[in-house]
Amino acid sequence: MIKLFQAIDFNYSGIYIYNMNKTFIISIITSAALLVAACGGSDTPTQETSAISNNNTASTESKNAISIPTEIEALLSKNTCTTCHAVETKLVGPAYKEVALKNYTAEQMVELVHKPKPENWPGYAPMAALPDVPTEDIIKIANWINTLK
Repeated sequence: MIKLFQAIDFNYSGIYIYNMNKTFIISIITSAALLVAACGGSDTPTQETSAISNNNTASTESKNAISIPTEIEALLSKNTCTTCHAVETKLVGPAYKEVALKNYTAEQMVELVHKPKPENWPGYAPMAALPDVPTEDIIKIANWINTLK
């Protein structure tokens, strides 16, 4: 019992360290919640979600039979698309191949990235609006996605 009280510092610095640790933990939890909200959320994270979240594109490519052109891969990474999407595998959002089957034009995909319509994708978490993604980037990505049909 005495050791327990010796290990706990009741002075001002001990309280400060406790509060700092509590603040740190709250910051981590808040950051994680914001990341999930930005991606639309997911009830069950998958092994592939973790790999992509860690920007482990080599792991992703080995799991996907379709190779991504270098220019497109750079755009997907730059615009954080790979956080929620993969070529053939459902992550938080639909696979690019599944998007291709919807037969959206490049212009429709621009609109859906800037102002998503969750009713178009029942069974998926709603996508966060991404109005800052450049239209030119979305058009290049959309044209590539449409080759996956």
